[in-house]
Amino acid sequence: MPRRFIVVVLALTVAPGAIAACSAGADRSRAASDTATVATSSSEPSAASAAGQAAILAYDAAMKAEVDTLGGGNASTARLSKVMTSPILDATTFIAKQDRAAGVVYRGQPAWHATVTAVDLAADPPTVTLSVCFTFSGWTPVFKSSGRPFGAAVTGPPRQLKIARLTEQHGAWRLADEERQHRPC
Repeated sequence: MPRRFIVVVLALTVAPGAIAACSAGADRSRAASDTATVATSSSEPSAASAAGQAAILAYDAAMKAEVDTLGGGNASTARLSKVMTSPILDATTFIAKQDRAAGVVYRGQPAWHATVTAVDLAADPPTVTLSVCFTFSGWTPVFKSSGRPFGAAVTGPPRQLKIARLTEQHGAWRLADEERQHRPC
């Protein structure tokens, strides 16, 4: 079976579940300590399914590292590069440096639920695309010295759809980029 066909089958099989997950009324987001699962069907090839599962675990690890970093934890590029790659790696380290210079840290815990929407193992590098319902409520930037909120309140829906792209490099999946869709999920 050609790899391009596998990608199309996976996208057609998984995309309706991703849309339903982000449009359902119930809060399906996950705490940072939870793990997300890949929607699977018996028609999915095992390589694509395994890649999707691995990419979700890698996304979870990248988000946990970002939450820790923005919360005042280790912001070293060496640490973050284990779970991220450019351009998201550059953006995360830049934001962490800017926040630290301003005396700002994030408090609380965001939540998310990731679903595989596409797997392209024929790409160079191989790529997995995720649809992520990200919950911002409870995760707030504050001044480290006083705990007072930093800046204006977050605008927009507390649960927003993000599209994340992960690539496989040197045998490991890493978050490469993600984009807010500026709409609720």
